[in-house]
Amino acid sequence: NVLHLAAIQGNTALVEVILHALRAEERVLYANTPDQNGYTAVDYALLGGFNTTSKKILELGGQEESLAPTQPVELFLNHAKYTMGVVHVELQDKGGWNYSDSG
Repeated sequence: NVLHLAAIQGNTALVEVILHALRAEERVLYANTPDQNGYTAVDYALLGGFNTTSKKILELGGQEESLAPTQPVELFLNHAKYTMGVVHVELQDKGGWNYSDSG
């Protein structure tokens, strides 16, 4: 969500605008909503070293307990096959324009 983006950028002013635009109960819910990878806005602010931003989110309803995964997130699983612990990736990109694709 947009709060995650503001936290990733360390944009404390935008964090304030977003969270002050919400009612108190909505603010807490929004501030603590994890993204698809399990990270909250506070997690992203802390990972980026934006202490002022993370403190502002906490002040306005964020929780200190991280919901972030403890293991790395695996990306692009749809294109990978696993065989005995080895990842095999099937490339599906043609690598650019192809005259036969242009009609």
